[in-house]
Amino acid sequence: EMLSYFGRNLHDHIAAASHNVLGESPPFVERSVHYGELNSAAAAEIAKLAEETGMRSLREVNRRALELKSQAAPGEPKNRRIHFGIYFFEAPDDRLDTPDEGSDDA
Repeated sequence: EMLSYFGRNLHDHIAAASHNVLGESPPFVERSVHYGELNSAAAAEIAKLAEETGMRSLREVNRRALELKSQAAPGEPKNRRIHFGIYFFEAPDDRLDTPDEGSDDA
């Protein structure tokens, strides 16, 4: 079951990004925030914030989608699906160069 969701999430994310890169209109929401050079405490704080705000967003979109689904007129085609997702990823940034010996960054 998890692999099924994984495949659908991955497919839809790539499809949205491809749609936007190809300049198709209207563009899909496909945004991210990214930072490097954070310490572990900062990354943990951002992870917690992402979890909290992400869940609020997911719940609100879910609530509204459920309302709209139940309000559809009888006989009206129900042939559209939506996918709205949130993700967070954190890892060591191995792309950063080590500071020069003469640098004040030590």
